[in-house]
Amino acid sequence: MKNLFKQWIFPLLLALLTGVIAAANYTPGTWLIGWDNLNPEFNFPLAFERMLNGVWRADQGLGAVAGHSHMADLVRVAILWLGSLIVQPQFLRYGFYFACLVAGPQGLYKLISHVLRNEKRSELIAFMGSLFYLTNLGTVQHFIVPFEMFATGYAILPWLLWSGACYIDQNSKKKYILYLIFAVLSAPMAYAATLWYASFIGIALFFLLYKRGKTTLVLIGTLLAVNAYWIGPNLYFIKTHGQEVQESKINRLFSPEAFAKSQMFGNPLNTMALKNFLFDWQIMNPKTGQFEQVLQAWQDHLKNPVIAAFPYLIFALAVVGMVTSSRKPKLAALIPTTILAFGIILNGTWPIDRIFVSLETYLPIAKEALRFPFTKFSLLAMVGLSFYASLGIRAIGKFIVPTALAVSVYALVFFLPAFQGKLIHPALRIQIPNEYFQMFDFFARQPKNGLIAILPVHSFWGWTYYDWGYQGAGFLQFGIPQPILDRDYDRWSGYNEQYQKEMSYAVYSQNPQEVAAVLTKYNIRWILVDRAVMAPGQLESAVLTWRIPDILLQTGIVLPKKQFGEDIAVYEVIGQPYNKESIYNNIPLDSRERYVGETLGEFLFEATTSTPDAWGLAQTCGYTQTINEGSRTAIEGAMRYKSIDIPLCDYLSFPTLDHARSYIVEIESRNETGFPMQLCISNNLTSHCDLFEHLQDSKEFVMERFALLPLRDYGSGYTLNFNNFTIRGRTSVNHIRRITVYSLPYPNFAKASLSEQDNMYTNSQAFDPGWITWPARHHVLVNNWANGWTLEGNEKNIVVFFWPQVLEWIGFLLLPLPLVLLFGKKH
Repeated sequence: MKNLFKQWIFPLLLALLTGVIAAANYTPGTWLIGWDNLNPEFNFPLAFERMLNGVWRADQGLGAVAGHSHMADLVRVAILWLGSLIVQPQFLRYGFYFACLVAGPQGLYKLISHVLRNEKRSELIAFMGSLFYLTNLGTVQHFIVPFEMFATGYAILPWLLWSGACYIDQNSKKKYILYLIFAVLSAPMAYAATLWYASFIGIALFFLLYKRGKTTLVLIGTLLAVNAYWIGPNLYFIKTHGQEVQESKINRLFSPEAFAKSQMFGNPLNTMALKNFLFDWQIMNPKTGQFEQVLQAWQDHLKNPVIAAFPYLIFALAVVGMVTSSRKPKLAALIPTTILAFGIILNGTWPIDRIFVSLETYLPIAKEALRFPFTKFSLLAMVGLSFYASLGIRAIGKFIVPTALAVSVYALVFFLPAFQGKLIHPALRIQIPNEYFQMFDFFARQPKNGLIAILPVHSFWGWTYYDWGYQGAGFLQFGIPQPILDRDYDRWSGYNEQYQKEMSYAVYSQNPQEVAAVLTKYNIRWILVDRAVMAPGQLESAVLTWRIPDILLQTGIVLPKKQFGEDIAVYEVIGQPYNKESIYNNIPLDSRERYVGETLGEFLFEATTSTPDAWGLAQTCGYTQTINEGSRTAIEGAMRYKSIDIPLCDYLSFPTLDHARSYIVEIESRNETGFPMQLCISNNLTSHCDLFEHLQDSKEFVMERFALLPLRDYGSGYTLNFNNFTIRGRTSVNHIRRITVYSLPYPNFAKASLSEQDNMYTNSQAFDPGWITWPARHHVLVNNWANGWTLEGNEKNIVVFFWPQVLEWIGFLLLPLPLVLLFGKKH
């Protein structure tokens, strides 16, 4: 009885603690949704269909190769589907996160108990390690704004290490099957594959150092084999579209700032405490519509110096644990993985920062994948930190019991906000208006191949805010069977990004004929207009939802179809699509000089330091708290902007520029240090940012040209808004020497067409060389975006197939291979 009590008391205590935290972070009657949410519970059959044929994502706008490994989520979705037979859909995502919260510490308890199985008080030491795994700031950051792959990693990593260590020590079928189960369950970590790759490196390193031999190689091979169904497609995407991801506007503008924010926290003090970028990140409060710190409750809690000292105590214990266990190979096996993880998180500290500079030069796709190193390596760091901190408690000797008791109380006090409902942010526990589910039902009854345009198109960031509380990368795609043209898909396909540029221009020019042309060119069947979409901090006119219905009806090819509540309207496009092979490229609606002709039009205005009255008043971009003042000074014929810790904004207004004309804006600038200057050219009528770009980061003065195309909004006036962007702990200095505006004669282009005798087939998917036909036919670009094949004679039918899909299916065939080899092996 005594042994049974020792065996179960600590796991039960852990279950009690995590259960109380889960209950405190659940809000009945709400959905856990927002930020990077995955919601297959909206339509399970649809989710399974997309994952089983998941290499080409036909649902992502015009279609794209899977950049995220969606198919890796298959096992998690299957578990949720089984759960849906028991509980309401609203609770499924909550339940998944709570299960992960419970499972992670239990797994680490098993790992520590196993490696210390022959020692006294091993259960107490294992409990302390699992308690540290629960009550650290890394756990807070992985649960505060939930993303499934991080919760999966939190839960599965300790179990993978435990089951692998057991198999190495015992070499039994039972232990191998346990490991195999956890290897399969690890796949959802790979939704963004970098996390899985990073974890694989740490796991493999642990196994190789724990005990070298055939069993170790079997474990590593098994982990690769059962994940091959998503690894193959992911490697194909990296090889064929990795560069495209880096060049997408969203990533091109966001990634440098994201990495700099990560570097800001990549110093020893923050890294020892596992504090990173979310401690300086904002979230919109749905009740007030104002932005606030994501971790405000935790930041307030950490203002108490006694509370703030706890993470450093754990780190100190971990160092003691590493030193005292370094001579025992199995106890020391996790040291290199732990050092590697902490080292990479130290990306703002020399010499680690130099390594990332080299990555930017020689392997930019790796720099893109590791723009937030903390999210990819912190789980390994948390496992190693907790493991060795428990061994630090072990090193205390005869005072272990009172020390463990005192530290346990300290840990629970430190983690108090989690028990008060602050582990999962309240802003992500919201109610979804029933009209959205009615809309899902409507589209479920329509043909699946009807492409849906989403309006408004006011922002290119792929991050949507709704006035009823939602904020994040989107949720409509999980309930609508048809492909939707959502801005979040811009980064996976240049064709999706080009469509959005064209549609945004057409809508904000308020030109029905332009809108009709875009709808026809891209074979759009439906238009979804949602008046609940908002732009926080901007005027309502910037979203233009009040004007969009009139513009659509004036196209002559759009009719209202269905209304859901006051905000959601569905329109049907009745015009006939056209399919023509492109023998010229359309004018790219981008802003850089390379898209602008050499001949400029009429000179209108020039701003230099000699016209200071034309400039606005430099100010700190709406920040209410100034850490260090910025400055704007005229030096050597240029405006010099210096920002320390917070951005400095300025503007230059051209109130008389007629929107019916087109213009070229020339800006001569240089970047002295820090971030390059940000430019937003806003429309004075709508306050919409018609053009947003970063100026070049050249150390010498360079001239850039930006095009403003004609609009039919009958308005006038543009304002050039400059943001000398920086972040806390950094200084940005930029110079602007000259701004010149020219009127640009907008050219007329003749429409190219092909002979009526041409016979062509298109699958209305974005062009990609991975598409093949049987019999083989000449592959061409149709309408400057779609796949097309020229047919011979009266040929009517051909077979079209995306061949990289075979990579996923081959991976599925490898799934049972470990079991076949196991039971076919002679003992």
